[in-house]
Amino acid sequence: MTGSQPGEVARTERETETTRTRVCAPKARVALGMLLGVLICFTFAEPAIAQSCDPWIAQVVSVQGIVEARRAGQSQWLAVRLNGLYCGGDAIRVRERSRAAVRLRNDAVLRLDEKTTISLPEAQESERSVIDVLRGLVYFRSRAPRAIKVRTPFVDGGVEGTEFLVEVGADRATITVLEGRVVATNAAGTLALSSGQSATARAGEAPVARVVVRPRDAVQWALYYPPVLDYRPADFRGGPLEGWQATLGASIQAYRDGDLAAAFARLDEVPLDILDPRLLTYRAGLLLTVGRVAEANAAIERALALDPKSGQALAIRSVIAVAQNDKIESLRVARLAAELALLSHR
Repeated sequence: MTGSQPGEVARTERETETTRTRVCAPKARVALGMLLGVLICFTFAEPAIAQSCDPWIAQVVSVQGIVEARRAGQSQWLAVRLNGLYCGGDAIRVRERSRAAVRLRNDAVLRLDEKTTISLPEAQESERSVIDVLRGLVYFRSRAPRAIKVRTPFVDGGVEGTEFLVEVGADRATITVLEGRVVATNAAGTLALSSGQSATARAGEAPVARVVVRPRDAVQWALYYPPVLDYRPADFRGGPLEGWQATLGASIQAYRDGDLAAAFARLDEVPLDILDPRLLTYRAGLLLTVGRVAEANAAIERALALDPKSGQALAIRSVIAVAQNDKIESLRVARLAAELALLSHR
């Protein structure tokens, strides 16, 4: 199967968002312009030159944070290239507070959560791509059934559907089907799973099925959360510059430069007991760029407890609702944020 040409997904799918995403509206009008900004005010990074690879198996189409690859026969891990091509024997890993999207040759898309490692076996099947998930969490999506075969240390998945999730821990692996059908198999047994079902397998044990009440909740980390805040280092320089403000300014500058790892590193230096709603909303926005939804929500709750009328915190809450397809809540919160923004400028 020849698949699409490298770089095609970067022009046709939203999976290509990068850490250089920016919001165009001034901060003073964040709440009013939020919904428009979600739609039009972001840009893509320029593609890096793809490394030659024939036959290639995977193409990295989105990078947020630290994502590395190890070429076949080598021991050193190096930063991946956006739109870089990877072959049989190569491995890709995603570090903490990071995530990535990978397109396979047959156009199936993989989203890799933080602390995830996959490898690309040299022996590939003619009709579908074979992926080894060594650890972590991977969300698979394909328009064509039977496009992917997944192998883990505890259970393999023969895919006959279009959306599923694979999680590999130290002593077990879990396959959850969002849409379609997956046959979970290991030496101890075989189990067919359909939409809304999940199976967990341990070493030497057959996969055991369970019903998942809200399977979509398991992939909230994989969603795209458009940024709506445009903080600058100078925004925290009212009066004498305190130590934590200077550190936060360095974090903001690193984020604006597209260096998420440095942005998080400097933010971690700011004491957690600093009670500033702007600090908390910035932390929430940064966490959302790498899919850490629960942590972002916790920061927003703290910000709103300090300032219930914080339009910035409400704007982020609305974005989360939009990404999770909660249209009613998103509209309600967005309207409230806009009203508060108007009142603050009268």
